[in-house]
Amino acid sequence: MIKIITTYNEKNTEEVIEYLLANKIAFERINFEEFHPYSLRLSNNNLTDNINTYWHRRGRVNFVPQTQYPERLKNYIQSEEKILIDSYEFFNKDSNYIGSYVREENHNKLIDLKVAMTAGLKIPETLCTNNKAKSFF
Repeated sequence: MIKIITTYNEKNTEEVIEYLLANKIAFERINFEEFHPYSLRLSNNNLTDNINTYWHRRGRVNFVPQTQYPERLKNYIQSEEKILIDSYEFFNKDSNYIGSYVREENHNKLIDLKVAMTAGLKIPETLCTNNKAKSFF
């Protein structure tokens, strides 16, 4: 079983799903835009399920229903959801887990450009500034 974490109308995901259907490969698609019920039980026993591959294409698993929460609860609910998001990947890393919302969320394009430059790759001229007077023009 393959679990695919993605967003609605994501072209590459659609193409992969066509392949999976044509080859009768079992999968479950989780769209970020939809609430995904989730339970995790921790004990001294092994965590097991029938998912052997995760493909984290886009977005993340949405653990909180999209409802209007009172402002005083909103931050608390978001912090609790972040704990679930981070642990979801962590607990499933023992299986084949391709992609990562946590790594993508903490991704830094400026660091990537520096690493690429250090490796000898050509990078586009880039300006990162908070000064309107500085520009390429």
